[in-house]
Amino acid sequence: LRNSKLLFDVIVSFSGIEHDGLGRYGDPVDENGDLRAIRELAKSLAPAGVLLLGMPVGPKDAVCGSRQRIYGPRRFPQLAVAGGFGCRGASWDGK
Repeated sequence: LRNSKLLFDVIVSFSGIEHDGLGRYGDPVDENGDLRAIRELAKSLAPAGVLLLGMPVGPKDAVCGSRQRIYGPRRFPQLAVAGGFGCRGASWDGK
């Protein structure tokens, strides 16, 4: 969608962004690949659009090799700020 002028009212991303920039799926290794990806999603969202984002969250930030990131108290806010998003709600089955 890089050169697209399409804007979407709703974008759903489930279990994807935590992999961006880790190289597992042939993408270049980039420690901020997830931040770049969320900026791309934000550019594709219409004004007042909604992003539904599913990703692993936990009490601590972690990068699990090339497998995934876990978003904790440091990285989750960085992701929100990078995309220019606020959080309207969260749900998980953590204890």
